[in-house]
Amino acid sequence: MSDSQQNIIIYNTADGKASVKLYAQDGMVWMNQNPLAELFDTSKQNIGQHIANILSKDWGFYYTTTLSLEKIRKGLEVYRQPFSDQDVENIRTRIDTLSKMMEEAPKSLAWRARAQVGPRVKWYNDVDEVERAEHLGDL
Repeated sequence: MSDSQQNIIIYNTADGKASVKLYAQDGMVWMNQNPLAELFDTSKQNIGQHIANILSKDWGFYYTTTLSLEKIRKGLEVYRQPFSDQDVENIRTRIDTLSKMMEEAPKSLAWRARAQVGPRVKWYNDVDEVERAEHLGDL
């Protein structure tokens, strides 16, 4: 991605040892696993596994994340301009890898019971009010 074509948000830790760069466009935020791995001093694989483990305990979070990953996959076509063909392929591959990790992670009993109900019953809380951090502007 060309930095000149992006709205970039940079988060630096207080100690200055790590920095996370986010790309924002039309209310969507795109982030790479590499800076997260650096921020938490771990590997990209551990970041993905940690996400899969969290989602294996909460069906609603898992379901919402699955829907979001599908939106990202579709969004790659709509917001393709700032991404190179290689970027798009990398994102798709990472979505596939994370999805596979999520599917393979052992699920808790509560997760499996909630999965039986599925989306027929609301699994999320409505947001009453949205607060935006001033430094994020109008994402």
